[in-house]
Amino acid sequence: MIEKELNRANLPYTVMYFEDYPELIEKYHSKHSPLLIVDEKVISRSVPETVQILELKERYTDISNIRTPQQEENHMVPKMLEEGLVEVDTT
Repeated sequence: MIEKELNRANLPYTVMYFEDYPELIEKYHSKHSPLLIVDEKVISRSVPETVQILELKERYTDISNIRTPQQEENHMVPKMLEEGLVEVDTT
């Protein structure tokens, strides 16, 4: 159930079972699953609500390619616009 929701939200995740990682029981003080852990913090101790998944999607969506478009490999090479005027993209 959680995997389906995380896939639908395009959020990366790793499934870990307490049986395989007994240190998690002590670390997160829980023997029950599912636990949704993000950045080493327990977000949910049961199946998370859709709202929680959407909040995570909003918080962790990488928008860097939207805010800063990919630059050409030679973006810092001066472009001659006209005699005595050049343009250099330094972003």
